[in-house]
Amino acid sequence: MNSVGERLRIARRIKGLTMQEAGAELGFTRRSIGGWERGEREPHPVHRRMIEAITARWLREAARL
Repeated sequence: MNSVGERLRIARRIKGLTMQEAGAELGFTRRSIGGWERGEREPHPVHRRMIEAITARWLREAARL
């Protein structure tokens, strides 16, 4: 199973967002996004669920294109 950071990186790249843009859309800093994507830290469980829901939406939107 992919970590939340791996799924975030994949979804962000498919959507064509920078870490800065993804952070702005998710409500987090570029530094937080980068740390999660590199596996240096994990988001709080509440934030994790939100990130998973949003990245799933990004992937569904990309699949429709």
